[in-house]
Amino acid sequence: MSIHPTSIISKEAKIDSSAEIGPYCIIRGAVTIGKNTVLENHVIVGAEGGEVIIGENNRLYAGAAVGGAPQDK
Repeated sequence: MSIHPTSIISKEAKIDSSAEIGPYCIIRGAVTIGKNTVLENHVIVGAEGGEVIIGENNRLYAGAAVGGAPQDK
């Protein structure tokens, strides 16, 4: 597992050993990240009080925000 030292990872997160977490990523709450998934820089995943599951072989690019409240209701 490769996690950049500038990233912030929740204690509840379950990250596969083959996953890569890039610089300045934030993983909040109960997040599961599957095999061979890559988070580029500045990716935010999860929210307090929810659960996010990201499967295998995914790539989330810079600026992605997954699992939080909608930006427009």
